[in-house]
Amino acid sequence: MAAEQPAPQEPPPPPPPGGRSKQFIILILVVLIGQIGVGYWAVYRLLLPRMKAEEVGESPSEKAEEHIVPEEKEGAGGGGHGGEKKEGGEKGNPNVHGDLLDVGRVTVSTVQGGELHYVILTAKIKFDSPETAEEVGKNLSRVRDIILHVVSVKPGEELDDVQDQERLRETIKQEVSVKLTKGKAEEVYFTQYVYQ
Repeated sequence: MAAEQPAPQEPPPPPPPGGRSKQFIILILVVLIGQIGVGYWAVYRLLLPRMKAEEVGESPSEKAEEHIVPEEKEGAGGGGHGGEKKEGGEKGNPNVHGDLLDVGRVTVSTVQGGELHYVILTAKIKFDSPETAEEVGKNLSRVRDIILHVVSVKPGEELDDVQDQERLRETIKQEVSVKLTKGKAEEVYFTQYVYQ
């Protein structure tokens, strides 16, 4: 009995040329895309808020003066102004309640100690007359912009305690009053203030 010997096996075929290099190129592309994403996040979430905080040194006179001007209504005549205005009435602004303007919720980012923080506040502004509140209420986005600007240029160290909130109220009141063509803001109330 002769033992059968297995037939010699053929060696496996060599891998196609360039297989490893294609995998390497794909890996490099994935890493580059990841780095672009991290770079985008770092610039827009970390560096820009810091740069805005450093711009606090700009003087207000360098910026163009802007005023809150009521929008003109079609066919606005002298009639129809008699009687009292109802608070948040059918035709009135729902954000205006007598001489009080409900600004709503505003969220602003700021930097403290190199870390990004947020201020979430809900504000109401009391004006010297219901007419002034009604005029300003017609341009509520401008008032929110003023609040965003005032809070965002302050470093976080100037936003985290009760005295800082008082100074912030006063600054908002002054900035809003400066932009009015008539009337003035008398008080700013925070119905919510969160610094995190």
